[in-house]
Amino acid sequence: MFLDGGTSIVAMLKYLEGKKIKIVTHSKLIVSNFQDYNAELFCIGGKLIPEFAMCTGPLTLSGLERFNFDYAFIGCAGIDLKRKLVYTVEMDTMAIKQKAMSLAKKSYLLADSSKFNVTGFCSFISTDDFEAIFSDNQINANAKDIPDNFILIDTNI
Repeated sequence: MFLDGGTSIVAMLKYLEGKKIKIVTHSKLIVSNFQDYNAELFCIGGKLIPEFAMCTGPLTLSGLERFNFDYAFIGCAGIDLKRKLVYTVEMDTMAIKQKAMSLAKKSYLLADSSKFNVTGFCSFISTDDFEAIFSDNQINANAKDIPDNFILIDTNI
């Protein structure tokens, strides 16, 4: 599976503990929070963007192209529910997200409720292109604006 960068993706690591899986990432946050020795972790290098703690650029893309994924878990900077658009903060991370999704059988978006009705520098995909969108149950939106593929998770568990 591919794990994108961002704090929403790091929070997912606890759900993967103990599973015998292979994980590919370009995220320094994933690497520094990874503690499961049942799983194999493959790190893709490239130009490090310290602000986002992830590698990007042509080296990252060429490294990514060598893999195939059953699942890609993608983060974002914002989601516009009315326009059904997902945003990122800059072009290099957009290319990584799009490439990982093209190499995956199924793609999932992980975004906490603070990301909703927030736009970023560039939109990179429609909410309809995800198998499911996972978020905490604190979202404040009209029910008609929430996509059918939206799954709320109780964060009090």
